[in-house]
Amino acid sequence: MFFEPIGNRIVVYPDAVKDVTEGGLIIPDMALEKPLEGVVVFIGPAASQVKIGDRVLYTRFTGAEAKVPTYEKPVLIMREADVLVIMRQERETLP
Repeated sequence: MFFEPIGNRIVVYPDAVKDVTEGGLIIPDMALEKPLEGVVVFIGPAASQVKIGDRVLYTRFTGAEAKVPTYEKPVLIMREADVLVIMRQERETLP
């Protein structure tokens, strides 16, 4: 199955939820927080600032979850404007 977002929509594959603390304590499902970071896997034709493969930080209550067979967990479909930060390895030079 191939997702082709429309307009300025993007599809993000969120990071895994951490259910164990660094000290080894198991966090119950009710207390788990959804990740706020992920990788952009598809972009719509009007998305101008993010690229496929970008790591992004997005707002907490954004997007719609969708199950895609090629991914083990649901992806998030959101507007490009819901992305707060693009995390890149190097700073791109501005013209």
